[in-house]
Amino acid sequence: MTELLRIQVRYLVDKDVRVLRSLVGLAGSKADVRVTISEADEGDVILVDVDEPDGAAAWPELNRGTVPIVALTRKRDFP
Repeated sequence: MTELLRIQVRYLVDKDVRVLRSLVGLAGSKADVRVTISEADEGDVILVDVDEPDGAAAWPELNRGTVPIVALTRKRDFP
């Protein structure tokens, strides 16, 4: 049975969302997981671009939630 993974994206620019969809599409053909990517307020995991000022500002609040969160950044020393 195929599992569903819902990825919620926050503060990603359109180009980054397109690249993410492409990568997930390629990986999805090799895995038994169906992935949806959405900006809606629900997901099994949240991806936040903390290099964007709004994403960095939202990070502390989002990080206190119950949904696993992943920071997308170019910085090696992000907490």
